Amino acid sequence: MKKIVYGILIFGFLMGFWVVVDRVTNPITKPEARAENPRIVRSVQDAPDHKKAVLAIARAGESRSGDLAQVIGKWAATEPEEALSWIENELEGSERVRALDAGLRAYALKNPEGAAAWVEGGKGDPLQERWAAIVGAIWAGDSPEDAAVWAIGIENPDVREGAAIAVTSAWATEDPAASAEWAIEFYEETESPAPLQTAIGELAEHDLLEAREFVDQIPDELDYVGVVQVGMEWAESDPLAAAAWAAGLNSATNRAGALTGIVGVWAEDAPGEAADFVDGLSGAAQSSATRLLVKEWVESDAVAASEWLQTVSEGEARDEGISALSDGLMDSDPASAMQWSLAIEDEIMREFQVEDVLHSWFVRDQRAVESWLTENQVPADVIERAKESAALN
Repeated sequence: MKKIVYGILIFGFLMGFWVVVDRVTNPITKPEARAENPRIVRSVQDAPDHKKAVLAIARAGESRSGDLAQVIGKWAATEPEEALSWIENELEGSERVRALDAGLRAYALKNPEGAAAWVEGGKGDPLQERWAAIVGAIWAGDSPEDAAVWAIGIENPDVREGAAIAVTSAWATEDPAASAEWAIEFYEETESPAPLQTAIGELAEHDLLEAREFVDQIPDELDYVGVVQVGMEWAESDPLAAAAWAAGLNSATNRAGALTGIVGVWAEDAPGEAADFVDGLSGAAQSSATRLLVKEWVESDAVAASEWLQTVSEGEARDEGISALSDGLMDSDPASAMQWSLAIEDEIMREFQVEDVLHSWFVRDQRAVESWLTENQVPADVIERAKESAALN
């Protein structure tokens, strides 16, 4: 990712080249002469044998990832199928991933249809979704309609969704409205809302008013996706205005979803202000917003989150907040996480949360949790289940 550029002398060039040849043809000699020497970089980039160049740089590891991308890019620009096939057969692990990424980008820039066909031929490879996203983004940058037709026709649903999200995002940089319209078509064809979430988010970032008008016109079953994305994007610039808009939504489900998303964004920068707003909510909206608020808040100031939670009236919202606080304290302060878990009013939620904390604590420090249990009362069956599940880790 990061590039390092080196200058060399003629003598250095010659010496570097022969070190590369020696390392490729006789990998067990001179381990100290691996491509860590900066003189090697220029020589392998200019070497006529692409395979030697790629292998030498790949062996140098992450420090040469920029050089690897450059050499692979040159090779794949002229012989993409050969380059990608060689990488698949000769490289492993992170070297293979870096090389394939670079080669596929070069292939897609020159021939997106060919790159797309290569991706679809990689069925079963865990990287296929990653490849589809790379090709989709590059292709959509030049011809979004063609890229969209390809993405929607991919057989594997996960790969198809990954490609569609990439196409939607790239398309939105030039025409967010068209991108959003296509995302609806994609949903109607596949029932996957993820690209639409991306499209509406991009549209809202480009023109908030247009995004709100667009959401008003989309099919009813997609309302929730739309209002949540618009609310979260709006909250980045004016959370209070976004919250006032969300509070006026007719659907209780949409209202709760939008408000929760807004509070989550708001809490990242001003959790105290978000808490004041949450205090005025009620019902499902308050419960879900309280949980997300505390989840965000505990990461930056667990003490302040705890103090605010003590002011929340007993009920579903407080229980949701306690559960989120307990989750946040589980690793750093399991004893406090247990005390808070035991304060949950709802019996079923309390039992699940206590067992979850105990499980985590047993895994990390069985002696400490057993010492704590001698002084605190927890149902025996909950302790036994947590201990049994921890033993499986």
